Amino acid sequence: MTIFHALPQFHYVNDQTVIGGYPSAVARLAAAQSAQGLRVEIVSRMPASSKSRLAGVDLSSLDVIDSASHRHPLRFARELASFLRRRFSVGDSIHFHSGHAEYAFISAILGLRFGGRIVHTLYCPLRNGLRGLAQRLAIAIARLCGVSFSGMSRNVCISIPGYSTWTPPVVNVEYFKPTSNAVDDCQLLFVGNATTSKGLADLLPAFGNLVKNPVSNDVLRLVVTTELARTSGRNELSEVLEGLEGGPALDHITWLSIVPDMRDLLSESAIHVAPFRTTNGPSDYFMSTLEAMAMGKVCVVSDLPGMAEVVRDGDNGFSFQAGDSADLERALRRALQCDRIAVGCRARKFVVKAFGAAAVEATNKLYGELRA
Repeated sequence: MTIFHALPQFHYVNDQTVIGGYPSAVARLAAAQSAQGLRVEIVSRMPASSKSRLAGVDLSSLDVIDSASHRHPLRFARELASFLRRRFSVGDSIHFHSGHAEYAFISAILGLRFGGRIVHTLYCPLRNGLRGLAQRLAIAIARLCGVSFSGMSRNVCISIPGYSTWTPPVVNVEYFKPTSNAVDDCQLLFVGNATTSKGLADLLPAFGNLVKNPVSNDVLRLVVTTELARTSGRNELSEVLEGLEGGPALDHITWLSIVPDMRDLLSESAIHVAPFRTTNGPSDYFMSTLEAMAMGKVCVVSDLPGMAEVVRDGDNGFSFQAGDSADLERALRRALQCDRIAVGCRARKFVVKAFGAAAVEATNKLYGELRA
């Protein structure tokens, strides 16, 4: 049996880092399944230079331009169906992954062509309004075509009409494990882009206040994986940066773009900050947060439904009201003053239990429940 993992885009960088939320989750799952002796292939639109360094996992690129755009789902479906028609055999499973439910139309087409051995995992809860209606229609049609649905988080499962299974993303807890590489400064880490939903505009003023009014003798630093030049046109973020000019905070911020290895960056950090305002981005869980928790880092996250499932405020991390910069600052101060080793140990224990081997088995069990 071969498991075909299909998704609109797969930003493959090297053997350990995949840029993007759910592509990272797919890569970890595929690698773990391959290690169990299963035949696994990832099918997607990939950079031309992509080569599989995930042991036992084949990468196959589809010739689709701008495949992640909602303007091209039918073209992507045609290319994917054509590819699978040449490779799919009786007993194989197709696992489609997407951040947005509109792509259930692709799963519907696959269901008509290949029967009912298809599961579609969603990483974002369904929207409201007209877009939400379109998403629910896509799911209803896909179900009629024999597609089964799962959700990355329980919150996503609740939003999917009809029965769906919670299949948590896989974190490589052996690769992401505690190290002693922390730098002398107390380094805070933000992973995300400059879009409004990521909440960087909430983090920067909170960090500025921490620098001006520190809670300890630690030298604070903030590492941001958003290229500063790409913030042009983000009006809110530009205004925040202008407000920091002339103060000490900007001298304590390091701006990065593509990170060659997320583990190295996490290992050098003391606190991971995920101030996302909405879950309309790549996933309901933030993969880099789960990886940070696996490394025993203290995580400060917004109280969005997905993250509330994994971060228990004051126990294995800290949370704050999404979009509230003042509450974020209070949570950061609590994180700076806590027993970071104890909090980090509880965070890792939680991730190992829920997102390690158990997550792989939950997904494999789902394949066994698909009708032939």
